[in-house]
Amino acid sequence: MATINAPSLDSVQYVGDRGLAAEHGYITLNAAAAGTKIRLLDFSAGTKIHDAKLVYGALGAGSKVSIGIEAFDGTAFAEDAAILLAATDTAAAGVARSAAAPVKKKVRYFVTATVTGAAATGRLDLTVLQSPEGI
Repeated sequence: MATINAPSLDSVQYVGDRGLAAEHGYITLNAAAAGTKIRLLDFSAGTKIHDAKLVYGALGAGSKVSIGIEAFDGTAFAEDAAILLAATDTAAAGVARSAAAPVKKKVRYFVTATVTGAAATGRLDLTVLQSPEGI
């Protein structure tokens, strides 16, 4: 299984005094095989995710994408590849919205997309509504 760091992973995250902020993760995939994990966003410890919205192009027949989280160091908690959005059919362009309860971790973590089903080619855009609450 491959892991890809998306260009958005290095984007500066808002950490000011405002209660909520939207973060944008994005990548254009080129035949990313099933099982590929993409790290889209990097959140500091105590960041609470309230909502996630995935916008995707037609990524190819049989392709699916899930949205989850992964501990930065890989040891603080088990990866959950679909905690924010279960595997969603991405064969045709569309939008999917998370129905998950808010997620907050006491360690630094990545928001990830995982390709399942079949290889995916095309653009993924993820908007996450978060609050930097701290621990």
